[in-house]
Amino acid sequence: DGLRQQFALLSTRLAAEMASQAPHEAFAVQEDRHVDENHPYDGSGLAPRTCTDLPCLVVFLVCMLGMGCMSVYAFREGDQRRLTHGYNYHGELCGVDEKVQDKPLVYWCASGHMLANGVPAALDLDFPTCVDTCPDDDAIKMACLGVEQVQVQESGEMPFITRRTVVTQSNVMQNSYPCKEFGGLYCLPHMSALGLPKDGALMRSLTESSGPLGTPWARLTAAAGGLYRSRFLVAWCLVVAVALGYGYLFLLRTYAEPLVKAMLLTLVIFLLVTGVFFLAGSVLRGGALEGWEARNWLFRELDRAAAQGISTAVGILSFLLGLALLIGACAAQEQIVTALDCIEAACDCIFSMPSLLVQPLLEAVWRICMAGVLMSGFTLLLSTATMKANYVDIKGERVGGLTWSLDFSNEQRAMVAYYVLGSTWLLELLGALSQFVLSYSVILWYYTPKPKGLGPNSPLIRGFVVGMIFHLGTLALGALLTCLLRPAHLVLGSLADHAGPDSKNPICGAVARCLGCCIERYQKYLQHLSGHAYIDVCISSASFCTAAQNSADFLANEGGKVSALSGACFVACFAGVLGIAAFVGLLCYYCLVLSWRWAADDSPHYVANVHFVSLVTAGLAASVAGCFAILVNHAADTLLYVFAWNKQHAHNTVQKYAPDSVAEMTEYRPLSKAGTITNKQSGVLGAFSSMFQSNWKKGSEEEEYAGVSPEHQHGGVQ
Repeated sequence: DGLRQQFALLSTRLAAEMASQAPHEAFAVQEDRHVDENHPYDGSGLAPRTCTDLPCLVVFLVCMLGMGCMSVYAFREGDQRRLTHGYNYHGELCGVDEKVQDKPLVYWCASGHMLANGVPAALDLDFPTCVDTCPDDDAIKMACLGVEQVQVQESGEMPFITRRTVVTQSNVMQNSYPCKEFGGLYCLPHMSALGLPKDGALMRSLTESSGPLGTPWARLTAAAGGLYRSRFLVAWCLVVAVALGYGYLFLLRTYAEPLVKAMLLTLVIFLLVTGVFFLAGSVLRGGALEGWEARNWLFRELDRAAAQGISTAVGILSFLLGLALLIGACAAQEQIVTALDCIEAACDCIFSMPSLLVQPLLEAVWRICMAGVLMSGFTLLLSTATMKANYVDIKGERVGGLTWSLDFSNEQRAMVAYYVLGSTWLLELLGALSQFVLSYSVILWYYTPKPKGLGPNSPLIRGFVVGMIFHLGTLALGALLTCLLRPAHLVLGSLADHAGPDSKNPICGAVARCLGCCIERYQKYLQHLSGHAYIDVCISSASFCTAAQNSADFLANEGGKVSALSGACFVACFAGVLGIAAFVGLLCYYCLVLSWRWAADDSPHYVANVHFVSLVTAGLAASVAGCFAILVNHAADTLLYVFAWNKQHAHNTVQKYAPDSVAEMTEYRPLSKAGTITNKQSGVLGAFSSMFQSNWKKGSEEEEYAGVSPEHQHGGVQ
């Protein structure tokens, strides 16, 4: 900052001295530069490529190496059938291990005496056994573990006494109780066969938090197993998400205004209705409350207290989000109109360069494949849990090996957390690489003189090669920082736009004034770390932090329409992503609950937690839809940025390159021979400022233009 201020002072003094000595001669070259429609130094030259942010690249590669080692470990030690099969008290996996290969179902024998109606008083939850079929009445004899016989023998004399504990286990024949096969895994009590309530105390003993089917590990494995069984449905839903993304893109080109407004209205209604539904439990009583709890899936997955708390939290969050979106949409009508203009300009670029239409499909396929590989590795890593002997106290002695259970060590938990973080970083890197390739392609297209035809040759391949060879470290650092700072950008970034006294949204303005200190620190240290940095990396071949600062300074100094329009498409793109994700999530949900394959209790493909699978599918669909949203949003931002860059270097050459939609949207006017330069970065001051913002000095390759500002000018896009 100090160096920047000194140079600004130096440029001011130099400009004043030159103006006092020979004003016409000093600015003649600058005026010719901005007036000439074919001036060669129009900002179209890209800086020579150098490798950037190599330390971050090393850290990323080490992280990926660690994930690779974990994947090898998971492949060797894991067995995904541990997530989809139960086990008996010997630790044998029912239907998998050799001794119980023909007995795939888990059955809990009765504990204690039978009641008069043939219902067991309790279930022996500590000693499950494997069976081939579930009994459907109480007349079948089942081989169950009898009461242990314990003998303690002592030998020797004090104080050297040897105590030997002998535990004898034996099987006894016991009458069964009516059961129903559940998910191809378990035999659960089915008392309706005896005219009794279906669930009752026996089912609660199995599914409560302390029961064998209610522990966090059991719920996690059941959810992961359901996701594994429905993997083909999830894949088809993602194909639908790709088709919807293309449909949304084509509709944006033709019916942008009604489409965006309809999506916003639908989202508002959906969020408000969801909030009202989850909050209804706080006011309902009696039979209405029982009916609401029966329709609320949280009460089927969690205990009552937890379900009530989560329902209230989800209801408040959904209602506030819907209300905020409604207020924001009503107060931002002008911004929505502006966003529609930006969308029109972006669509002109996208549909005039056919290769860009392939980019979201390639990225979506790559993301789906990568997500599938990472998800498979995640489930394998979860399945590395090992069988561990349980210890019980018998007559004052701790005896192990009577029962066994799956154990997840602290090291394995750490590996799962590491794998999740590494997977998130890798997926974010794919998004960063996509933005870089898109920016590179749009810059090449912009600097193709009109009429542009089909644009430059192979822009996607050229951008991909440059990004992978020279800027992979920069993209990895940008992916990490933007992922960590995304909540701050969403909250504080939105409030920062309403921090001024002329805010048109009184609610956001009041909140921004209350958080003035946080917003000030955010604007000073974090706001510039955004996706605009990738545009400057394409032009200047700078590191991420330098490019982020360059782009922020450039937009701030440029001001005017371009600065105001930057990021205007976010709301429309965000609405499209949420709409597609919600539709695909609901589609997956109804397929799961309406199809016998996944809804029938006795189906081997049964999915117990359909809401978990639907939410995961919706998240993946949002990732796929994000490919299309990034295409529109980042193409618009890149067009505006490179337009301002072109106008700063040679004002009238904009007529040679800029699409008509961009020129009209930014209210561009060419300069006449006798006109004045209205751009904030023209003349000597702009030249010195540009030298600091572009970071193009590469040793002996500097060039002096007009004796004023060193800038790299290579005469054409490389």
